[in-house]
Amino acid sequence: MDLKFLEYKWFNLTLRFSKEENIREKWLYEIVSKHSSFNRAYHNLEHIIELCCLIEDFEKQLENPESLYFAAFFHDIVYFPGKTNNEIKSALLARKAMNELSVPEDITDKVTSIIRNTKDHFHIGSSESRDTLFFLDMDLSILGSHFDKYEEYYRQIRKEFICFPEKVYKNGRKKFLRSLLKRNFIFHTEPFRNKFEKQARENILLELKNYRRVWINV
Repeated sequence: MDLKFLEYKWFNLTLRFSKEENIREKWLYEIVSKHSSFNRAYHNLEHIIELCCLIEDFEKQLENPESLYFAAFFHDIVYFPGKTNNEIKSALLARKAMNELSVPEDITDKVTSIIRNTKDHFHIGSSESRDTLFFLDMDLSILGSHFDKYEEYYRQIRKEFICFPEKVYKNGRKKFLRSLLKRNFIFHTEPFRNKFEKQARENILLELKNYRRVWINV
């Protein structure tokens, strides 16, 4: 994990709004601390780094890349598997941080909206911005990765939900995966559909096939 890259991204982003080094360092510490918790097998600092790399790759296609970088840092800052209010609490914490960092209200509103939309990547309003759709696709891009990486991902998710009995978790996971396959498209934007859609569907089918054969060791 390249923590220096993460630090660079954070300080480069926040320096545009605040010269208060102690505030910038305070929130970086909070982000690192929360994402380094023992229960974070997938929703950790590595996930933020991967999102930042994707934002870099698609930066020229975004209206306001800064809002996506902030969303990357804060969208999972509150994460307790099985809880339904993670996104709301993450958005509130993001707003608190961005207010302290003197980020303009319009950017703050956009970031908190993106974070709330990660609660359900698909049941979103038709008025959502292109940037929001890009971030949602970035957040799910792991689904379209090489199967070796995808397999590591779903094992990590199982570790995060280790407090759930095997049958309960397995049934919930299968329901989620099948709901993805029923959609016309898993990804919202054309670039992500072109790059990840086919592989994502193949990966999901392989994971479902594994559940039919034998349960996965974590």
